[in-house]
Amino acid sequence: MGQEPIDFDDPQQEYGYTELAAYCRSKLALITTRTISPGNSRAPVSRRTRLSLASNGILSEWKIVTCVGALLQTVGSRWSLVEGGEVTVQESTGKPATDLVLGFVNTRPTGNGAPERMGDAESLRQWVQAAGLGGGDENLQVTDADAAVARELRAALVVLLLSHVGVEEHEGAVAAAEGHLRRTAELYPLVAVVTANGCELAPSQRGVPGVFGSLFAAMSQATASGLWPRMKMCRNLPCHVSFLDKTRNSAGLYCSPACLSQVSMRSYRQRLKANGDQAETD
Repeated sequence: MGQEPIDFDDPQQEYGYTELAAYCRSKLALITTRTISPGNSRAPVSRRTRLSLASNGILSEWKIVTCVGALLQTVGSRWSLVEGGEVTVQESTGKPATDLVLGFVNTRPTGNGAPERMGDAESLRQWVQAAGLGGGDENLQVTDADAAVARELRAALVVLLLSHVGVEEHEGAVAAAEGHLRRTAELYPLVAVVTANGCELAPSQRGVPGVFGSLFAAMSQATASGLWPRMKMCRNLPCHVSFLDKTRNSAGLYCSPACLSQVSMRSYRQRLKANGDQAETD
């Protein structure tokens, strides 16, 4: 079967992601699964890429496969087709990096009763082992000073993730956090590791410095995957747990429906109280 390329520049038969997803899902059931070769599709970076289909509205088997490949390639494999033709975050890309950073941030104590899990050298060592860092060295040397560095790094990350939900605890907090992270990153440099499969950043040091370097490498990977803006702190003050926003438009502010419900209830009670106070003064 000939491999007919899709003409992305043809103004006819334009389809957005949702329409294309729904169409391809309806047609994929008719064809045999095959490997998609990214090199066979040209995809610009625009989120509303115009994909030209056959003038009669019917795609050949190759065109269907190429169409799906182009859709996924266009957004750097960060999106996937799901039920209903929606576009959502592709968790398999960048997810390990976000899990590492969010897991690190969530070692902090919260108003919901979660304890401090990085208060001393031993607790930091336990977290390192649980996260699979430190090269598997069970005798990793960790000090209380290392734990203090970790807490400062964590606090700066909290400020940035809060900014992703529109919260800045005080003026200049974000700038100060960015400055601290920049200075800290200089102490734990990364190197480019190039292989036949691609290039990635990795810590250049071993031991605890390598652990901190791994966190910065994960932040870089999350950014490259497009997931950094989706890494947030729950806006519910007693909670303030970090989470990955999986909403389609990246508008999530809370880690769970329960936290959203708590905030809504507090707002409702405050309005009732305000109305009651107003009635008494009148």
